[in-house]
Amino acid sequence: MIAWWLLALLGCADNGPDPDTVIGNLRVVSVVADPPEVAPGDDITVDIEVYDRQGGSIDVMGWFCTPLGGSALTGGCAEAGPTARPLSAFTVVATDAGLTTRGTFHVPEELAALVPGDGVADDLIRPVFWGLACRSGACPVIDAVRDDPAPGSASWSDVVTQLGRPTLWLPDVPLDDSSLATRFLMFTGAGDPYRATNPPLVAVSAPTAADAGEIVPFVFRSGDVIVYPFASDGGFLLASYGAANGLPVTLQWQAPKRSGPVDLVVVVEDQQGGSAVWRGTVTVR
Repeated sequence: MIAWWLLALLGCADNGPDPDTVIGNLRVVSVVADPPEVAPGDDITVDIEVYDRQGGSIDVMGWFCTPLGGSALTGGCAEAGPTARPLSAFTVVATDAGLTTRGTFHVPEELAALVPGDGVADDLIRPVFWGLACRSGACPVIDAVRDDPAPGSASWSDVVTQLGRPTLWLPDVPLDDSSLATRFLMFTGAGDPYRATNPPLVAVSAPTAADAGEIVPFVFRSGDVIVYPFASDGGFLLASYGAANGLPVTLQWQAPKRSGPVDLVVVVEDQQGGSAVWRGTVTVR
């Protein structure tokens, strides 16, 4: 008699890579905030991590929006300020962007009014950072931000409304030519001594060459995270892997049948809003 678990393994052995791990088009693979937990008055750096298998000119935009009076999709943005701020204070735009677009921002001190007395913000007022990547000309909202209208002007108010209510324009964005991702940050009081940090991500074993069709193990070490692997070709056998206590986790990638370079991206996410990204390339023989 063959054990049920052995039958399951035999049945899954030839299923091949998980299609969700193959990046077939433009994608924002992650938005990484450093630190992932902020207080009013803090400075923060945000990386928008993009991959595009097709190549070509890509525009990337990121913006902060702490929702006011509604959800992240329908409220206004506290970052716009009680007095009109320049869009550059809470947005970043890159034309013909590379793999990573970075912005550095200051969390406005007046957002302290949104943090309750216990120092723990309600989920509805957690700062959100949006990362949008579009093929050149595909997303008019990026052009509107790039024009940098004068603070307080009608054009400025229109752009701020669009940033605070993405549902106004998201239906008109072509899916094949764009990708959108968000990062919800932890929001705390300025006196909180305990802040979340991003998890480490160390490649213990990351081969750079493989034979066509070969299943190749990649070994990473991180914290208590979920690991999401992606490839431009071939694919990983699972769409996600669990890692805990800094122990190594092995990801299995199956090389495609054709030769050439393949790009790999590994993203880890913890439960405190932290994340990290690793990139690599494998040459298939």
